Amino acid sequence: MKEKIDLGFRFIFLILFIVVASIISGRLWSAKDEKIEAPAALSINETMTIAQIAKANNLENIVMKKAFDLQSKEDLQKKLSDAGLSVEEAVSRINMFKALQAEDASKNWVKIVMKFVLWFAFLLLIYVLMRKKKITAANRTWLYFIAVLVFGIILGADPSQMGTIKDNFSLFGAYHVLFPPRIVAFVVMLLMVILANKFICSWGCQLGTL
Repeated sequence: MKEKIDLGFRFIFLILFIVVASIISGRLWSAKDEKIEAPAALSINETMTIAQIAKANNLENIVMKKAFDLQSKEDLQKKLSDAGLSVEEAVSRINMFKALQAEDASKNWVKIVMKFVLWFAFLLLIYVLMRKKKITAANRTWLYFIAVLVFGIILGADPSQMGTIKDNFSLFGAYHVLFPPRIVAFVVMLLMVILANKFICSWGCQLGTL
């Protein structure tokens, strides 16, 4: 009975620690809101130039360049009709590249690269320990705790494995566009599931390790 009570207190302490530490970490990393914004209504007609469309809708130059495949500043003076696009096609392309640009700008790439490098290094370490049969009941608990602490708290929830996949399909559902880095992450995780069944769920997923 005493052992069960002790285990219960440790479980409650662990959950409280993770919640509080995650809130602090999220504020330190200035984590973005995961809400996917609905495509914006744009003010466009076929007589407007590309420059006028950008100004009327407060659009970034990089978005206009990609949406209309602009080659020079002179192309900004082309009318929408000259670009060979209908209003509907232009709206779709603008919203698509606007979403991609916003997704790219919202990412802390230093943190993401750091997390993936450490994540692969950790999984490689676990693989070596498993092959050498050096994972015991005692060090398994500490390895789980380190995984949750580093990948689920200190480095924040992004990129969370399932969150990365979820956000990718949410973005596709809203804008019919896929964010290339998320596709790479999805393929890597899929290959790992095929090559090492349950390895991600048991060691590489923050929820699984918790």
